[in-house]
Amino acid sequence: MNKGVLLDLTHSLSEAIKATEIEIQNCYSYHDEQVEIKPYVWKNLDEKIDYMLNVYRPLVSTNLLAAINNHKQVSREISRQVFQEDEDTCTAYEKMLVEHKTLYVQLQSFIAKISGVEAI
Repeated sequence: MNKGVLLDLTHSLSEAIKATEIEIQNCYSYHDEQVEIKPYVWKNLDEKIDYMLNVYRPLVSTNLLAAINNHKQVSREISRQVFQEDEDTCTAYEKMLVEHKTLYVQLQSFIAKISGVEAI
């Protein structure tokens, strides 16, 4: 297994976590206090997730694969709710932050396991 792919996905996920936290903070800040995020963060994460699912599927544990698939489905559902059901964007960011962090922990655990590290 190419650990670089896992590390790239983990890095993209950590950037998405940071960007999501900033967006949540921006929801509760005045316009002139808002922090600009890197606009490519979520697209990059989506590309890494798709690459993992399409190329590395046979090499990844079923638990991690299920977590990645779940993350992708929840992300789509949250986006749908925002754009079609007018869900509050702050609520959507808060939901996605939970999903990002959950997948991040599972990725770290999988990387530690295949690397022979006892615990993180």
